[in-house]
Amino acid sequence: MAVIFQLQVEFPFSIKSVVTKFTPTTLVRQSIKTICTKSHKKDPESFGIFCPDGDGFWLDDDCTLISYNPWTLKKLELKKKQTRTITVIYRGKPYSITVDESVPIRQIIQNVIEQTSAPIEEHVLALNGRTLSQDYSFEELGITDLSKVEFVYKKETIATLIKQPLVKKKSKKNDLPTNPIFGKPLVEALGRGDEILQIPVIMNKAISFIEKNKRIECEGIYRIPGSVNRIQQLKKEFDEKDAVDISNVTKSVHDVAGLLKLYLRELPEPLLTYDFYEIFVEIFSINQIWVKMKRLKHLLHCLPTTNYETVKLLSKHMKNVSLHSKKNQMGIDNLAVVIGPNLLRSPEDSYSAVVNDASIQYTICRYIFEESDYLFFGIEKNFLPTFAKGAYEYQPQEEGELFVHMGEIYEVVSQHLEEGGENEDPRWWTVKNLQGEKGLIPSSYVEILENYVPKIEDIEETKKKRGRVMGKLESLRDQIDQLQRSILSLKINNERINNNCLELKQTLNEQKEYRVELEDYIKQQFPKETEEFL
Repeated sequence: MAVIFQLQVEFPFSIKSVVTKFTPTTLVRQSIKTICTKSHKKDPESFGIFCPDGDGFWLDDDCTLISYNPWTLKKLELKKKQTRTITVIYRGKPYSITVDESVPIRQIIQNVIEQTSAPIEEHVLALNGRTLSQDYSFEELGITDLSKVEFVYKKETIATLIKQPLVKKKSKKNDLPTNPIFGKPLVEALGRGDEILQIPVIMNKAISFIEKNKRIECEGIYRIPGSVNRIQQLKKEFDEKDAVDISNVTKSVHDVAGLLKLYLRELPEPLLTYDFYEIFVEIFSINQIWVKMKRLKHLLHCLPTTNYETVKLLSKHMKNVSLHSKKNQMGIDNLAVVIGPNLLRSPEDSYSAVVNDASIQYTICRYIFEESDYLFFGIEKNFLPTFAKGAYEYQPQEEGELFVHMGEIYEVVSQHLEEGGENEDPRWWTVKNLQGEKGLIPSSYVEILENYVPKIEDIEETKKKRGRVMGKLESLRDQIDQLQRSILSLKINNERINNNCLELKQTLNEQKEYRVELEDYIKQQFPKETEEFL
């Protein structure tokens, strides 16, 4: 029997996926056609299967699935191909390179190096003398005219290009009024000062002010409101002046914190954007934390550059604020409550939308602030939950308990400790089996699995084992019912015998009494005969 490859292909910006089975000799091209048919996508020739591992790579349409490492095929995405041919010059010789605009530039550089034999790590792709960031694609950088892209020696470039067009530096004139930044799109606040920025200057200055001189330890920061008059005065200065210096301001830290919240609140679109709101709602509904965090990280990296960099700075700042919660009384939960409505909200302006938004805003923002190291700064974290495997059979004794079957997998939801404090060993755990049933089990009947990720095969095998065990239990129940019926029948027969015995005993007693009465009567009627007889 041939080995079957089971591909689970995900679609970017969605929690949907298609699971399809193929033989090892199936061509990638045929797999794409089958998946497109299943997912109702037209023009399969324009699609490809992309593996996001590492820098990411495309599966070759003309290769078979057996050509790839099976572990590679565990994480795949169906994406539109966006290929184009560019010409690069190296040592005076032109080279035609076919590139995919959606893959990181690092991968394109690697392809160029392979064809030109240029020294690794010494050359980069550049546009107008500025190095293109290798972490992003042409598509993300907003570069459509690839004819101006050059393959150059790294030391000849002067800077790194950001993800969207740079804002040109304005000629500095002291306190000349410019367009206001409050209530305007985020990108219009870039470059308002002495340097080109990816983050609105007001955000940088406000956060820098708050984190200096232990102001971050001020109790109730971001919760206690500042002076309305002073906040409005600061707002007016930022709206009317290109350069505003608040480093020496003697105002309360609550004024500057209130200014930052006011700026975010008056943005025409929240930082996490209206376009992605529904996707954030989908992420909010995911139960598995490791899946939720993976999707959240991917979605955040899809934000417009200025939004992404601003959220990144803000999340790092909120994490710093929470680290001083013993003094400022503002932990991650409190910060998520007061800042959340300024970052994420529904496009619908209704009372029901506001009510529904509250829990989503709080949850998403709490994850963004608390897990900022993982989401923005590349620090890996294992979000996998604890799984346990049944070591012995256990049958529930009370309501709320689950069966424990040998070999079955359980997700440990929480641990209930024995009375006596935290140092006692856990005795009862709340778990969920792979079918989603939740209940209590004794911890001594299972063993912990390290770094376990449930697979479809495990779920199917567990269902089979469960089916076999449940079949045996059903057979035992039938036998028990039959024995109970036999016992009941024996009890009925025994009761009948006892009744017959009682009736017989009663009859014998009656006969004995009758005999005594008869003897007395004979003695009275025939005394002489009786005496002679005796």
